[in-house]
Amino acid sequence: MKEPTNFFYYYKIANLCGEDNLREKEILENYALDLGICKKQLDNSIHNTYDLDESLTSNLKFLYELYISVSKRYEIDEELNEILKKYCAKVGFFDSNIQELSEILIVNAKKNTLFKDLLNSLRV
Repeated sequence: MKEPTNFFYYYKIANLCGEDNLREKEILENYALDLGICKKQLDNSIHNTYDLDESLTSNLKFLYELYISVSKRYEIDEELNEILKKYCAKVGFFDSNIQELSEILIVNAKKNTLFKDLLNSLRV
């Protein structure tokens, strides 16, 4: 399995920026579990350097997997929606696109749409 460097990169950023939103930390830790990352790996990831894959596909995949992880565990309320939209901005989507993108990701995550199918629908 390819190492999820984008996840580690954003997890490290969230921890280094002093963001103490406990719900966000819980969300990222649950996402790590979905990726098969144990607590020790997660703790060690803070000390490593990661190259971010900035391709649109890679960033979208990171976001979509995050949305799937969240939709499996939580009812998406306003606070969670804001956290998720914050990650859309972190990966480089424009503010003007974030609301619509977030809605698309939530709907497809709840339907468990395959990533390749989501990608194809966005290209139309």
